[in-house]
Amino acid sequence: MGRKALSRERKNDETKTKDWIIKLFPYFQKNGLKGITMDLVAQALDKSKTTVYDYFQTKEELIELLVDYKLAEIQTFEEIILNENISYTERCYQTLKHQADHISDISNLFLADLRELYPMLWQRVERFLDYCVQVMSDFYKKGSLHNEFNVINPTIVAMNDQLFFRTLTNPDFLSNSGLTLQEAFEQYSKLKFFGIIKQ
Repeated sequence: MGRKALSRERKNDETKTKDWIIKLFPYFQKNGLKGITMDLVAQALDKSKTTVYDYFQTKEELIELLVDYKLAEIQTFEEIILNENISYTERCYQTLKHQADHISDISNLFLADLRELYPMLWQRVERFLDYCVQVMSDFYKKGSLHNEFNVINPTIVAMNDQLFFRTLTNPDFLSNSGLTLQEAFEQYSKLKFFGIIKQ
């Protein structure tokens, strides 16, 4: 068993912490979460393990910050949705592109390990997806009222989004379909965009 970090005062440098999270994110996407130790984390950062423990008390805390970082990055789609200076049609297109861009670096391996090893964090991901569906449902409703979207029950559209996102975050589906996360999302985006926008 690895040696546990001694209780010590943690350094609070949000800029450095975020920089390290951004640097570590692709490492975890490539290697997954199984077998990752703080020694390997320190090696990936080119820092001593003592220095890493100055900022992260446990590997679990680090992984939680990784998940929060990615969810926060994805959630910036709300800035597009709320921008009334552009049309609903353009906002829809930009939102789909934004989501495709920000999920393209999430690996099937990372998703599978997260679901298996960290069920509480996985529940956080699922709650986040539910929230995104609600935001989009409200958006579809307003777009229909402004006559920019076809008259489709926004609850039905949101339910379709929810079903897709839950399927998309199922690593078994991605593996069996031979699709990457980005490929699946791009296919869905095309179908959804041309399905709800008035031609």
